[in-house]
Amino acid sequence: MKKSEIMKEILVGLAAVGAVVLIAAAVPSLPIALAGVYKPLRRYKDHQIRRGFAYLKQKKMIGIGQEKGKTIIKLTEAGKSRLVKFQLNDLRIKLPKKWDGKWRMVIFDIPERFKVARQALSAKLRELKFELLQKSVWICPYSCQDEIDFIVAVYEVDPFVRLFTIDSSQLEKYWQKKFNLI
Repeated sequence: MKKSEIMKEILVGLAAVGAVVLIAAAVPSLPIALAGVYKPLRRYKDHQIRRGFAYLKQKKMIGIGQEKGKTIIKLTEAGKSRLVKFQLNDLRIKLPKKWDGKWRMVIFDIPERFKVARQALSAKLRELKFELLQKSVWICPYSCQDEIDFIVAVYEVDPFVRLFTIDSSQLEKYWQKKFNLI
């Protein structure tokens, strides 16, 4: 297994169950404890999970501390940030069995001071199979409100991005062919 896969599973697991509280004596059996609460970790061997925890602790993505005789493990801000990056990388638009006949159009006018965010947004839209209609105007035939909301929140460009749903008759047959809709 790749290190990034196990890191992701541990971070997702900690986010899913919140802070993990263990009796201090149970720290050596930490992998077993978390795997018992978060099922996707069960496919990894104990030593892989221990190594993943050690790496995350070294990179300050998780915090392990003592409180009232118990060990508490939780995500740090760096860990939360890394988790968001994993979620962004895994983001996909669900393709419906039948097209609803509507187009989703993302339009943005992001100031130059946010150039990196603008470029990242364009790259992510391209990755999600949006097509460039014209500069800063992207189209997609599938419902994607939640995905776009997440992306603009991550890149902190919400005030500069708009998503519209438009009737298919407003776009040429060229785009319908481009997306294999006809």
